[in-house]
Amino acid sequence: AMMMTELQEGNPLIELFPSVEAAQESARLADRLRKAVASMLQRIFLVSLSETYHSERERQSPRHVVLLPGLLQDEKKHQRPLLLSWDNCGKALQERLKMWRPGDHLLSRSVGLHTGLFTQEKASEVDSLPYLMSCFMRAERESGMMESTPGNTASSSATKTMAPSSMTSHHLRGHVAKATAPVVQVPLDAKEFLLSECKRLILTEARNRIMSKHKILTSLPSSLANMQSEFSNLLFQSFSTGDGSIPLQFFKELSAVEETDPTVLFTPVVNKLFSSVEKLTLSSPDLTTCLGVLEYLSKSEASAKVLVQSRHWTIPSSPSSSSGTTDEGKLFETDTILGRFLRCSCLPPNLASPSEFFFSEGLESSTAAVEESVSSAQSQLHLLNDALCKVLKQLLGVSSVCKTAVITWLVKCLNANSIRAKMVTQISRAHMLNPQGASDGFFLNLCWLLLRLYHPFITKARPGSLLLVDSSYCTATSEQAERGDGVIGPLADFSKDSRLSTTVHVSSLS
Repeated sequence: AMMMTELQEGNPLIELFPSVEAAQESARLADRLRKAVASMLQRIFLVSLSETYHSERERQSPRHVVLLPGLLQDEKKHQRPLLLSWDNCGKALQERLKMWRPGDHLLSRSVGLHTGLFTQEKASEVDSLPYLMSCFMRAERESGMMESTPGNTASSSATKTMAPSSMTSHHLRGHVAKATAPVVQVPLDAKEFLLSECKRLILTEARNRIMSKHKILTSLPSSLANMQSEFSNLLFQSFSTGDGSIPLQFFKELSAVEETDPTVLFTPVVNKLFSSVEKLTLSSPDLTTCLGVLEYLSKSEASAKVLVQSRHWTIPSSPSSSSGTTDEGKLFETDTILGRFLRCSCLPPNLASPSEFFFSEGLESSTAAVEESVSSAQSQLHLLNDALCKVLKQLLGVSSVCKTAVITWLVKCLNANSIRAKMVTQISRAHMLNPQGASDGFFLNLCWLLLRLYHPFITKARPGSLLLVDSSYCTATSEQAERGDGVIGPLADFSKDSRLSTTVHVSSLS
């Protein structure tokens, strides 16, 4: 009783507890809960405020972390616990991102997580965007662990609708009475909030570094000077290594962050893709990566608009475009991003050039080797055609702007290569070395692609689908500009071509 009276004089909140032992137990649980939160933040950001801190579950803590000396001194100055919390998490991330050589402050322990996202290289990562993306992936890993926890139920609606500013460390302390397990874990609703806020903080920092690099990167290493290029490199790396869907989720949510300019974000990606496919062939190891990036760009409206409005989508119109000059026809193959994909073929670019490695040995190969080469070529062609068909379908459906850009590209390409419709009566050496218009391989792929896109309109399973096609596409002339509710122009000019109509037939007889 005397001890209770003394504690009451020092702390009036002691009256909220039935006994001194209950108050002391609550204080111990609160301390263990703070350590559980600190351990979770350590697993996400791979940073620490103490050289000696170990959580109650050391094997679930990262083996390699970076010590933050600045925040450590600040916490000591204000006599606060040397633990990560949501109150100092933002400062911790800022200090970590400003480090020139994080490896100089690396701490390594004898036990703990040290593979995958928890390697020494991940902890001492110098570049900001790779570090932030790995933090996002570790936060997603925590979310997956939370969802797989036995007995996990959906969080209460009160937690889901609570404003971020209203849920702080005080909210966490409200759960102390519920924590009765020998090893205290962060309550599910509080953990869900913390993880969502951590991901929001990570995405905001990434956006700031891409959108406002001239304002915030003056004190950082020179390797961080071009964050937009770093973003495109990360995106390509995600497809080349096959890391899974979490990195793509990072890019998707990053592009959706408020005040993010899609043009600034995705233009370097389009430029890198265009240069990457310059010498692309069916046998190139980067074919799958480049197709994956192209498919990713065509999925969302924001990135798809950047793709079709870039300088690499089509070639500028010229006065001779209606006549289909040789040079312009080739430009659609060599100077447009879609054309560079379509020219990937087993056929040589001209009759005097060798074909791809599939048939390089010719008759000298055995029957089994030839069959294997044919099978390999067919699989690569199907891969290319399937991916491009999916890309065009996504672009045609994602927005009217993208739909107009796709159809306009197809029409201009056919107009520019109209010379291929003429009969070749004599094959000269000049024609062999420099054929007119785009290559045969390009047009074989293009025709295959157009037939696949056209198939739903002529299939027997959907009779009458052909009537859904606007007939004005076949009767409009190239002088007609875009008009009304999105009719595309200029369209192909069929005025000099034969038509299956009575008027044309009678006039031709006369």
